[in-house]
Amino acid sequence: MGNGVWCEQNGVEVKTSDRISALVTLGAIHRVPENEKSCVTRGALQYVESQYPGAFLTGEGIKYVSVGGNAIVGDKDADDTLTTANDVVNDIDKSTTSSLERLDKVYAKRGEGSASRVAYTAYESVCGKGGVVGDGVVPLGWALLEGSKQIKLDGVLHSINEAGTTIPTDRWYGSDGVIDRWLPAVLNEVGLVENNNNSNERKFSEFQQLVSNLFSFPISRGTFVQALSSVALGSTGTAFSFSQSASAMYDNAPAVDSQPVKLSSGVTIQDMRQGNGDVVIDGKRVNIQWVMKRSNGYSIDSSAENDGVPFIFIVGSSSAIRGLDEGIRGMRVGGVRRIIIPPSLAFVEGVEDGKPGPIPPGFGPKQRIRRVMELRKDVPGESFILDIKPTRVM
Repeated sequence: MGNGVWCEQNGVEVKTSDRISALVTLGAIHRVPENEKSCVTRGALQYVESQYPGAFLTGEGIKYVSVGGNAIVGDKDADDTLTTANDVVNDIDKSTTSSLERLDKVYAKRGEGSASRVAYTAYESVCGKGGVVGDGVVPLGWALLEGSKQIKLDGVLHSINEAGTTIPTDRWYGSDGVIDRWLPAVLNEVGLVENNNNSNERKFSEFQQLVSNLFSFPISRGTFVQALSSVALGSTGTAFSFSQSASAMYDNAPAVDSQPVKLSSGVTIQDMRQGNGDVVIDGKRVNIQWVMKRSNGYSIDSSAENDGVPFIFIVGSSSAIRGLDEGIRGMRVGGVRRIIIPPSLAFVEGVEDGKPGPIPPGFGPKQRIRRVMELRKDVPGESFILDIKPTRVM
């Protein structure tokens, strides 16, 4: 694509701009560290920067938008006190501050001191300097691509959980309130809304409603962004492929305000949505929709990404990984529960066919699971996050 050509079909060159309208990045690394040998991409970033620097295909009509978080200042000597960017502190409400103070206590117990110290280590691995500001993982200066439309988001973090923990946050790039801060600018950049402050919000809502109508059911902002990625940012009108049942996993039941409960085995459960159907008990055959992530929030796989095909097992039969078999008990059909599973109660028998599941079919997800199972030897607290929704009990 470096020459502006996507592919060749029937002897005719297809331009990249015929297939792609824009590249939008959220907290991505765009610069090589000062010490090139320490680059976490092992040379890939250096090659891209030397061959296709900055917003390389702007001349071909491709739009570029890079978004970076301005949330935490790295400090290797920080103690248990909170250290955030000076221009962010006044914007953080009391609930967020309380969450961060709780987070610092988690770091302190592990000997890491504070969020600032954890951020320092992450920044140093990305750019070679730890005492900079960023989203807790990627320094701000490294997340903004030269030549692109650059969006700096104060107080926004890299992951869906606070770095290195299972504490959820509502201030990462994909949170509803945060999406509202960068998506309208993206729509404006690619020409889907007019550059008019009085009309942007109305046109954004109208466009969101249009996508909802195409789905024929209400969608969340997250699903809307996925639809935008598949359709609005591509000029060829890619067909929708999302499953209604999978996308509604978090939306079709009333939310509950519950605290995490740690079981004696080490599994932690937390109800997110309240079900009202049959109860899951030992010996019952159950169908579930599921989403699996690492403890840092990075996705591994989900039933939605596999055509919405449910994982089916009999509770107590050893056909599911132990953490799931324990964590699902007592749920009702239609509810959603988050289960945090230590590796010792997860894929200890491997991820080959016939092993306790859910087993992702793809090579990539299986490799991500193997990576977590290997990390447990070196990374304290590494675990799997499994969100599940029973859809049938027999």
